[in-house]
Amino acid sequence: MSESPFTDADAEDLVVFVSFQTLLSTEAESPVENTKRYVPVEGHYAVVAYPWCGGEKCQLLYNKGFVHSPNTNLFPQTDKCDREWIQRVKARHGIAPQRSYDSIVRKDVKDLVRRSRRYLVNAQNTGDASLMLVENEKEHLQFQIEDVLSAVENFYRLTDSTQRERTLIFITTNDRLKMVRAVFKWFSEIGTRFPPYAVVAMEEFIPATGELLSETDNVRHLDHNRCAVHPASSLNCFLRPYDCCRADVSTLLLVRRYLAEYLAE
Repeated sequence: MSESPFTDADAEDLVVFVSFQTLLSTEAESPVENTKRYVPVEGHYAVVAYPWCGGEKCQLLYNKGFVHSPNTNLFPQTDKCDREWIQRVKARHGIAPQRSYDSIVRKDVKDLVRRSRRYLVNAQNTGDASLMLVENEKEHLQFQIEDVLSAVENFYRLTDSTQRERTLIFITTNDRLKMVRAVFKWFSEIGTRFPPYAVVAMEEFIPATGELLSETDNVRHLDHNRCAVHPASSLNCFLRPYDCCRADVSTLLLVRRYLAEYLAE
């Protein structure tokens, strides 16, 4: 399903802040799109009603995410893709697919997979109800995004007697824009049915927020804004915490609050 046109009015009553990460890069060299490249390993959603209002009128209707260690049959199993996911696990997200140790020759890759599984076990032990941990069963990812869409539908059913046609706006960061669009294509491929929707970067939707996002970048590295799989103490080879989708959404929510306070003045 392709994205739909939208107007500013579509974002007045409700938006969904979202971030995803994929196992492989979305920058495929092949001109033929292959949605198997777009299998997600992490995502976070925040459904916000009356997002540009301050105080109690603004409502956070849903705020949950997932971490997914995918089965190898979900993505292309080529030498090039193997090199790619290994590099991304090492440097970007730290979430490895379900590979048996016996099938891995390189010791450094075995260490990456062990570390990834240790993070997953540690996250399970936290009992964080806002983080769904998924191994192999992609259906649970579909169930979660259907919960997100249900939260949106229920809000409009209760608040809009006209039931007018509208486009659901998903807002992400400019850095995540391609991945969010890619993951939605992957969801559509596995049978998820979306209402009319559009994905926009906050920096493009409200240009003034670009500077705000830069100024609040340190927020994403605070431990309480990161998921249990990506604690701030887990440093990668660049001596920075791994990318974390919950941290992305936390930053977007903070910028939303600043904007609401500014508009209320």
